[in-house]
Amino acid sequence: MPSPSPLLLLLLLLLSITSSHSACPNSCSGHGSCGGENTCNCDWGWSTAPDCSLRVCPNATSWGTKPTATSVGHTAVECAGVGVCQYATGLCTCPLGFTGQACERLTCPKDCSNHGTCQTIRNAGYTYGRDVSVVGANGGDSKGPLYNNWDKDSTTMCVCDTGFTGPDCSMRICPKGDDPLTNGQNYRKIVVATGADAGAGAVMGGFFKFNFLGESVRFSANASNWTSTQCDTAIDGLLNVQESNCVRSGGTVATGADQRFLLGANYTITFQSFPTFPYENNVYNHNGNPNVLDFSCDVSEVSGTALNPYCRIWDVQSTNVREYAECSNRGICDHSTGQCTCATGYTGVSCDTADGTVQGAVSNTISDVMLLYASSGSFAGNNLRLKTDKAANDDFNFLYAEANSLGVYTHSGDGDITMHQGGLTITAGGETITNGGLVVTAAGQTITAGGLTVQAGGASIKGGLKINTGGQTIDSGGLVVTDGGTTLSTHTSDQSALHVFSSSAKRDVKSSIMRVQANTNGTTDNPYDFNYNVFDAVIGTAAAPNMTIFRITGQPRTEVVVGGFSVKAGGATVVTGGLVIGAGGLTLASGNLELPSGGVTTSGFTSSSITTFSAAVNAASQTLTLTGATIEGGEQWSSPR
Repeated sequence: MPSPSPLLLLLLLLLSITSSHSACPNSCSGHGSCGGENTCNCDWGWSTAPDCSLRVCPNATSWGTKPTATSVGHTAVECAGVGVCQYATGLCTCPLGFTGQACERLTCPKDCSNHGTCQTIRNAGYTYGRDVSVVGANGGDSKGPLYNNWDKDSTTMCVCDTGFTGPDCSMRICPKGDDPLTNGQNYRKIVVATGADAGAGAVMGGFFKFNFLGESVRFSANASNWTSTQCDTAIDGLLNVQESNCVRSGGTVATGADQRFLLGANYTITFQSFPTFPYENNVYNHNGNPNVLDFSCDVSEVSGTALNPYCRIWDVQSTNVREYAECSNRGICDHSTGQCTCATGYTGVSCDTADGTVQGAVSNTISDVMLLYASSGSFAGNNLRLKTDKAANDDFNFLYAEANSLGVYTHSGDGDITMHQGGLTITAGGETITNGGLVVTAAGQTITAGGLTVQAGGASIKGGLKINTGGQTIDSGGLVVTDGGTTLSTHTSDQSALHVFSSSAKRDVKSSIMRVQANTNGTTDNPYDFNYNVFDAVIGTAAAPNMTIFRITGQPRTEVVVGGFSVKAGGATVVTGGLVIGAGGLTLASGNLELPSGGVTTSGFTSSSITTFSAAVNAASQTLTLTGATIEGGEQWSSPR
């Protein structure tokens, strides 16, 4: 058989190529190539139809498909299982409430009303959530929890701008304040403790960062570089804090092996008030008593060689705390305007001021010019509250009262009370002064019941002190009466008018339990100095004249005026000056009478030196002269010797 001509072979080849291309459907629609077995190899994104004529829509975790295993119910499907794929374009048409290329994400209500941003719950938690790394650790990192459930990137929420709240950020936050009907409440207080574990010669530098509900302040990790004043200023500078007080304690650099509190300190922070117009939104807010987890401290910027630097926070006062409530719980908030409508009897932008009932000037002498009336039987607030934003100072007054243009009473801005007229009368309950003492410059003080208790500082009284009943207790500081004297009297038969008691088991050698002192010199020749008594013991009644029985004069001299001088035991020693007995005699029941120098002078009795009397000596109406003699037995003379 003759071989085919070259022309025939070329025609056969062209026919085979044409038939192989025409075998793929629609020639793969121009979006692929025809492969083996007449199958199209579609370009990326065009594999939905066999002829590469339809686009592929994006897949995402389904909102709801049949579970394929335990706890596995959200596999990746086209348009997240809720949208409709437009194959001509490869785009998903999402139903209302869903968004994203694959309808994989929920929309935020009303697009947060143009007062916030729409965030996935994963991002919202990580960015705005509580610093969970703080718990049980040395400090945090300023990051919230990292949410990893199937809907972490699907479920969304609004994070509102400051001053707005609500699920769609359409609600304005009203002014907030303390409820004026609750009193005796505490300020919220925490401690921020900083330091490091042991490390000989270690140093701690860099910064800690204190966070409170989205607001933060950085401060030196070396506590010696951050004082109480600096801390106070920094905390007050937070936009969500109105007024605070910060006190640093500790801060001493430890030495030796134990350097646990190396360059650290405790900062006690008291939150005294928060802004009337809150710097808050739907994720950062509190009611006046924020949870301790709303505070955190970041240690990630601390440097140096100290081991395990820490910044820990704990509660000090979190019970019975002052409220921080919209309209102070005494009004209704209009969330469309952010304004309060106060209940009757309350005023102020946050309704935090109780309004009294005020009557005008009257001519009737028994009428009230102003009446502040609490009609509730369970009333427990302040019937009158005076408040300033200014710190305590004596350059202004809370109250000033005058009568006929004459000032009678002042309550100054620093708390001092001055009564220009009328004095102070306490008829019951007594008076307690815990510090500073009591100063009465004139007219004395009369306490009819309850006593006067001075815990510290003492009491200075000019003009005398009279206590009828109740007594007086001074725990420390003593009692100083500078003028007018002090009268102590008792009308009972079994009580002492004055009881001086020392509770110390041991005393200093030269100390006195009771001391009577006159600031004059008794040795002067001025007779005026002799005409007073340092001590005077007097008896007598209203019916009988007062009679001195014993005195110590300013000469000085000790005199027994009536009743004699009796030494029951221990003897009597006269070092110098002699012993003069004007009347009543001298009786020694036991012991000795020793006169190392001087003499004994009586009517008819003289001795220049008597060293020992060991028995009775009776020299009535006689003269006895003994020089260096010792009488061992009883002696009696009827004639001079």
